[in-house]
Amino acid sequence: MRAKLNGTELFFDSVGSCLVPAGDRMVERPVCFMLHGGPLVDSSYLRPWMDSLSEIMQLVYVDYRGTGRSIRMSPESYTLENTIDDLDALRIYLGLGRIAILGHSHGGKLAMSYAIKFPDSVSHLILVATTPYTGPEYEAESESNLNILISERPDLAPMIQEYWYTEKPQTLEDIKAQFHRTFSIWFHRPDHKIVSDVAERIIYSPDVLNWWVEHEGPKYDVRDKLDSIGVPTIIMAGRHDWRTTVRHAEVMKRGIPGSELVVFEESGHQLYIEEPGKFRSAVMDFLERHPLTD
Repeated sequence: MRAKLNGTELFFDSVGSCLVPAGDRMVERPVCFMLHGGPLVDSSYLRPWMDSLSEIMQLVYVDYRGTGRSIRMSPESYTLENTIDDLDALRIYLGLGRIAILGHSHGGKLAMSYAIKFPDSVSHLILVATTPYTGPEYEAESESNLNILISERPDLAPMIQEYWYTEKPQTLEDIKAQFHRTFSIWFHRPDHKIVSDVAERIIYSPDVLNWWVEHEGPKYDVRDKLDSIGVPTIIMAGRHDWRTTVRHAEVMKRGIPGSELVVFEESGHQLYIEEPGKFRSAVMDFLERHPLTD
């Protein structure tokens, strides 16, 4: 499905019913926007693992402007501000009140920024393997974590060397090939069939990533605004995630009033794939204790 709004056209897909029968009446389910990482990639990599959450809410997967199946635009329009404005415009386009937001990785950064700018539009936050800041401090931390990972897992050294230290590929074909070769470093114990399948089906959008790296990433930092987030929030982190670490999750927990933290001991960055049962149970339990309402 596509929506023309805010000067762009977004692709979105929904999973689950808006209305479900409950005895002699129909009950409207709450809606959760599913925000993907990247921003090099589209929302397809989240599925099918997150689709099971449609048992309790309608899921709306969104490809950001310039990403995935949404239309390409001039790179200077790929700002953080435009992207979160697009999300609220989509909420209004769909006729929705307050929505839950689940953000993985880069999507978590957008989720926090959205909740800070549009506090009356959000009912719940589900933050998965993400961070409240990027920039030089974050990059230095990541490099240090990768060096530790190499010492523990020397078999990963060639992948890490290619991903972190070599010049980034320019053509879509080369970007896809590199993603295939290096995607395993985002897992604690990668299933190579899953790694290959996900890398193959992703739609890559390097222009959006380049804009973020050059213009948005160096200045992104919401640590001093986290205390303005006043909705139920659960934070999930993989113990073996070298990029968005448990320490980042702890910063968010201290900053967001009343937030909860769940650590996945057997996972890296893709914790919803590596420990899907625990992921689903954690989200379901959180929402049972904090019921979703419009």
